[in-house]
Amino acid sequence: MGDEKLIDILGEIGEGVLAHENKIRAKLGLSEAEYNGILCIEHEEKITCKEFSKRMDLSVSRGSRVIDRLCAKKHIERVDCESDRRCKNIWLTRDGTDVRQRIVEELQNFEDVLTSGYPDAKLMLLKSDFRLLCGKL
Repeated sequence: MGDEKLIDILGEIGEGVLAHENKIRAKLGLSEAEYNGILCIEHEEKITCKEFSKRMDLSVSRGSRVIDRLCAKKHIERVDCESDRRCKNIWLTRDGTDVRQRIVEELQNFEDVLTSGYPDAKLMLLKSDFRLLCGKL
C-alpha cells in the first residue's frame, strides 16, 4: 500500500464515481449530455439556449441538439424569448424537475456511503486536501 501512487488511487475514485453516474443515467434513460444538461438547470430557473450551451461547455449547435432531445423527452420546455425571437428560453418541466431531484438524491446517497464512518473534522480535512489537489490540475 505504501508504494501505491496517488494518481492511481485518484483514478480509481474517478472511475468509481463515473460508474455510479452511469448507473443513474441508465436507470433514468439519459445520455451523458442529457444527464449533465438536466443538472445544469436549477429548479424554477429560466435560461437561454446560449447560456445552456455555455454551462455545458458545448457549441450552440451541439447544445441545441441536447435541448431537442430533452424537449422530446419532456424534461425541458422551450419558448421564444419575448425580447428577441431568435433567442429561446428553456426551463425544467415538472418531469424534468422530478428527474433532477432523483439524480441529486442518488448522488447524495452515494456521497453518504462514501463518507460514512468519517468524523466531520476528518471529512472537512479530506475535502480541503482534495480542493488543494484540484487547484493543481
